[in-house]
Amino acid sequence: MAFGGDGTMLRAARVALAANRPLLGVNTGRLGYLCALTEEDLAAFDEAALRALPVSNRTLIEYDWQGETRRALNELTIAKNDYGTTLDVDAALNGEKLDGWQGDGLLIATPTGSSAYNLSAGGPRLLPDCGCFVLTPLCPTGLNRAPIVFPDSASLTLSAAPRFSPQEARVYADGVFEGILEGKLTLRRSEKTLRLLQRRA
Repeated sequence: MAFGGDGTMLRAARVALAANRPLLGVNTGRLGYLCALTEEDLAAFDEAALRALPVSNRTLIEYDWQGETRRALNELTIAKNDYGTTLDVDAALNGEKLDGWQGDGLLIATPTGSSAYNLSAGGPRLLPDCGCFVLTPLCPTGLNRAPIVFPDSASLTLSAAPRFSPQEARVYADGVFEGILEGKLTLRRSEKTLRLLQRRA
């Protein structure tokens, strides 16, 4: 169980995945989109009510970073470091080159994360079971602004070319700084899913 908002849920998701347990969120924060319950629900909540909650299997992004496999529930972001500069980012889908982007960076969101940073950046909202990811440019400088929805069975390879500082291309997973991107980074759908308990409709 996680008590807090969506930030707390993203941190708790890593613990739930490592323990291979379903995750139940109780919203004591501001948003709590990922939470099934509120504090007010707890007074009438018992074991029977817990067992009645439906489980939603949420898709994860998986990638290799510094010799280990890591995962993200919401999104993976490549972003510039310095204000007043831009970042050149290239992508290839199953080895086929896509258009490049120049701007603040880009993010790749899961269906779960499509209603978070992706939505704020102008990307579409995806249904949880749609079987796809979305690539959304962040403040692109050219005409190539449209997000790209692609099947989660595909692999996406990213590379970034900073215009000035080699420290400019920063990688974030669910808002957590992972490090500086050097070379290429390949993303794919994880075989693991997060079992997220949801409020019954």
